[in-house]
Amino acid sequence: MGTDPDPLLIAIEAYLSETGISQTAFGYYSVNDPALVSDMRRGREPRRAVRERVLAFIDLPHRGTAREAARKNAA
Repeated sequence: MGTDPDPLLIAIEAYLSETGISQTAFGYYSVNDPALVSDMRRGREPRRAVRERVLAFIDLPHRGTAREAARKNAA
């Protein structure tokens, strides 16, 4: 039996899918850690402070802003 997926990672994956932002941009903009998502996919369990920052980032009413910033930086 495997472990249950981290609810935070599920929320991040939904956010990535909804906004189209890359995993590295998400990590950078949310907690200044471009490897956050890939590390979590490999089993990293972030500390409470990081979890709170990620949730705050996801809940902010700026969804379009992050996506636009990521696209500008990619261009």
